Amino acid sequence: MIVHFQAPDGGFFDTSDDHEALITRPRELQDNAVPSGNAMAAFVLLRLAGLAADPRYAELARRSLVQM
Repeated sequence: MIVHFQAPDGGFFDTSDDHEALITRPRELQDNAVPSGNAMAAFVLLRLAGLAADPRYAELARRSLVQM
């Protein structure tokens, strides 16, 4: 997820970097009826930071939340 979906300024795109060519890569920042990819990525990264005891995952989640 980090390698293929991370945006340069923090947060995550909805499509991977090896997806078919698009005019623009979508990036939903707000939740709707279904949580956005950014919200789920932040949630999973925070859980991973706790399980792996690795603060770099928490930092990625923080950067993702700042973009929201």
